[in-house]
Amino acid sequence: MKGFFRIKEKFFGKRAANFFAGGLMLLAAVEGCRVQAGNPTSSKPVKPGTVTVALADAPVDDLSQLFIKIHAIAFAPEGMGRCLRDPMNSCADSSLYYFELNQETEIDLLSLSDGRTQVLPFQQSLPAGTYEGIRLLLTDNSSVEGVSKANGSRFPVVFAQGPFGNREFVIAEQFDVQEDVENEIIVHVDLRRSIRKAADGNFVLLPFTHVVPTRLAARLSGAVSDASVTRVCAYNVGGKRRPDDMRINRGPTGTGGLPPPSPLPLPSPLAAPLYLPAQALPSLALDKHGAIEPSRMGGPGPGVPDPTSSCDNAEAVSDIKNGTYDLRYLPPVNFILRAFKADGSFTDTNLGSPLMPKEERVLDL
Repeated sequence: MKGFFRIKEKFFGKRAANFFAGGLMLLAAVEGCRVQAGNPTSSKPVKPGTVTVALADAPVDDLSQLFIKIHAIAFAPEGMGRCLRDPMNSCADSSLYYFELNQETEIDLLSLSDGRTQVLPFQQSLPAGTYEGIRLLLTDNSSVEGVSKANGSRFPVVFAQGPFGNREFVIAEQFDVQEDVENEIIVHVDLRRSIRKAADGNFVLLPFTHVVPTRLAARLSGAVSDASVTRVCAYNVGGKRRPDDMRINRGPTGTGGLPPPSPLPLPSPLAAPLYLPAQALPSLALDKHGAIEPSRMGGPGPGVPDPTSSCDNAEAVSDIKNGTYDLRYLPPVNFILRAFKADGSFTDTNLGSPLMPKEERVLDL
């Protein structure tokens, strides 16, 4: 369930956008040059700009639709990143730039694939400068609902309990904006990690996110010759994020382990650095039980291929349509493409060379 928020920041501020990684999509406009009452003040003038958010690619195994209701959006200026996650409301109202939408907006995230977008109804100003993240605020406990693929029934998706499950999508990564330059970012909301099926059968939502600027985002697409392939997943092997099913293959006789991840705080579970020892070939490996990936949605269990949970740890996912795959909003790094067949078996293809910023590479599998 990989989703993509694309935040297209057409802000005009004082610095260039600075991001890594990549995409869900909704669209929102921020226009004008005034600071709202109660928001942080800015001594620098700001030219009109826009913010857009959109969903690009979100194949989901158990759900045919996933509805969210958004009522507000907040931006954290430099030094106020801690206020993005503030369950006790200890931050002052003036700590964030906070905008109520003109009307509560319900969006089916799973309908916004293949580049489709939906505009969020608000038009406000945003000063220039450095920001430490964005928060999309949902309406209430019933603001997320799913629709079952099995029978079409509509049911609530429960937010996880605790300080990080407060009916919101938080993108806690720093970015700057530059005057007279259009800045776009894409925010990945990794729905495969964000949604869990609990023992009682209910779905639980705890959003995980990371970002990539569209000025760097690349695209991979191509034809798939094997008709039994149902899905292609892109695993990042050249950037700062390491999927948890990656290993270092030191040759045909065995698989070596990775050094322990950095002890520093990381913005998401995907943000552990990837270590590549000299002469080591990065490749994908089975987990310790022999399964393709750990079952995350109530699959058959350890040691059994589970195609329903394949790609849980991928950077991007594409279901096969008309014999082709299409992976969008990728960071400019090297990837391994894993092509899954209907029986759960797979083949891996290493790109060999990293994607370049804005590159649209065609690679037939």
